[in-house]
Amino acid sequence: MTEIAFTQVDYSKFRMVNRRFAIGDVRAQGDATIIYDQRNMPVAMMKAACIDAQGRCHSPEYFIRAV
Repeated sequence: MTEIAFTQVDYSKFRMVNRRFAIGDVRAQGDATIIYDQRNMPVAMMKAACIDAQGRCHSPEYFIRAV
């Protein structure tokens, strides 16, 4: 399988990229949600917010496919 490189971005950039692509599918994998285009290529990924073992809160993280 070919590896896809992602770049971390802020939420506004994540939303802008998702508006440009026709979404084909959205899938959950572990603590991440991956958005695919109509060619079944990953376009963007969101890592869910969480609370770690020490009780610290971590915000969601947003990634887009590097071109």
